[in-house]
Amino acid sequence: MKLTRMLVVINITASAVCLNLGVPSLVHAKRANAHDRSQVGIYVKPQLELYQLTTQFNGQKSYRNDSDRLTIDVPQPESSGKLFGGYGGVRLALWDFPMDLALEMGYLTSNQDAKSYNRTSKFQYNLLDCNIKTSFFTDKSLQPSLILGVNIPWYKFKNAAYHNSTIGDATYSGLGYNLGAALSLKVNRYFQIEGMVVQRWQTFTSVQAFGQTYSLSDSLSSSTLGVAFNGILKWDFKLY
Repeated sequence: MKLTRMLVVINITASAVCLNLGVPSLVHAKRANAHDRSQVGIYVKPQLELYQLTTQFNGQKSYRNDSDRLTIDVPQPESSGKLFGGYGGVRLALWDFPMDLALEMGYLTSNQDAKSYNRTSKFQYNLLDCNIKTSFFTDKSLQPSLILGVNIPWYKFKNAAYHNSTIGDATYSGLGYNLGAALSLKVNRYFQIEGMVVQRWQTFTSVQAFGQTYSLSDSLSSSTLGVAFNGILKWDFKLY
């Protein structure tokens, strides 16, 4: 009986020792996996965006500068179109949980028709974007993101400015901000597919024509609701 009890005690003690030794090894393995996540990365993404435009550019308004004998129309663009372009970004993961912060910049452009006093002209929508993008669950295949940023838009209208008998182009410029959400699918460590919905609000305060820039007596506002699709090529590195 005494020998049996000793064997039992020895077995229990050995199990406890094994468990005690196993706990630190499991914790260290988990921390190693956390730090194995890429800590910094860069990416590029070409983008196609379908947008709906709401604007005060109504085709029934003009600005005049009598001292320069200048008239500039405010044409009405088509209410929908497609923006093409791309973005580049830097991604940081500075925490031991699956959340990334990225700074991205991009350029988008679109060409379509516009009308001014029943005259048809050409309209070019140009846009510079600068966004802060926060992505969640980056250790999963599906990754939701929130987007907040600013944009610099400019609308270029063909043959919308008149100086004496000369006809020229007019370019309206301003400032705006963005709010959006995205969902991306991780295909592999180098490639993701992303869908995005973004709302942009813009205010135009100046116009350029015949080499001169003029402030608008009353600003013009626009907003666009866009649905975008892109592929993300990315390269990740470790900080430590």
